[in-house]
Amino acid sequence: LSHIAPGSIVVDVVAHHGFYTLLSASLLHGKGTVFAFESRRANFKILKQNIKINCFTNVRAYQAFVGDSSGKRHCRLDDMLSGLDIGLIKIDVEGVEYQVLCGAKKIIDTSRPHLICELHPMKGADIAKIIKFFQSRSYRIFISREKNPMAMEEFVPYSKPIIYNDILIAVPS
Repeated sequence: LSHIAPGSIVVDVVAHHGFYTLLSASLLHGKGTVFAFESRRANFKILKQNIKINCFTNVRAYQAFVGDSSGKRHCRLDDMLSGLDIGLIKIDVEGVEYQVLCGAKKIIDTSRPHLICELHPMKGADIAKIIKFFQSRSYRIFISREKNPMAMEEFVPYSKPIIYNDILIAVPS
């Protein structure tokens, strides 16, 4: 998150209660926008309360599933955020990471944002497709096997299969 600067646009896919949403909003110092997506009603309610309690006016929260199709309560990032210059996308979607990436192809290809993605192979994430998605777009891929990595030094270049939940960082080359 260290490259988030005032004026950036950050996307938090499955914001839950808003930890990364609020952290990103604070790093923007009121300049820039965080788009937070949370599909579960109870979590969305807490997310909205946390945004309000912290007085962030630069956060836009949506109760929606994010993936590779649009419809009632479903959206694609390419449809929702078309034309915006996105700086960072955080994805933690419990197994449907590839579908979210497919729904954000245009944004990723044009904005070249950094991505943080928690991978869940035990819940169905197709890791090979995710790695190929980034490699085909000339992204450098880093993996952390630490439970809660706090610094970039805890990430290593991707080189072997991912078996458990890992955090992937994709950085444009």
